[in-house]
Amino acid sequence: MATYDEKFKPINIFGIIISTIGIVGLAIAPAIFVGNGISQPVWFIVISSLQVLLFLIGGVGIVMRKSWAYYIMKLILYWLLIAFPVGTLISVKILRYVKKNNIKDFFCA
Repeated sequence: MATYDEKFKPINIFGIIISTIGIVGLAIAPAIFVGNGISQPVWFIVISSLQVLLFLIGGVGIVMRKSWAYYIMKLILYWLLIAFPVGTLISVKILRYVKKNNIKDFFCA
């Protein structure tokens, strides 16, 4: 039977990956938003910034096992469903894993 840490390890890795994406997004944002002399639409900048912050905050929360991070993780996974085909595959697999192993219990209240 898998131990507590063995069951949470894939979720912990997911948290590390999405927080890394958030950090990289923050680092390259200036180059994307004002690079090449082409200005991006305001809606693109707002949505991109919110997504980067959500990934960064959510990833750190998942690694720290905060109760609110479970809901951010689910939100990110549902958002990834529309990123066909790779995001959909990743999201479906992780959502099934979360349901099968009752991962919500691993997040402290």
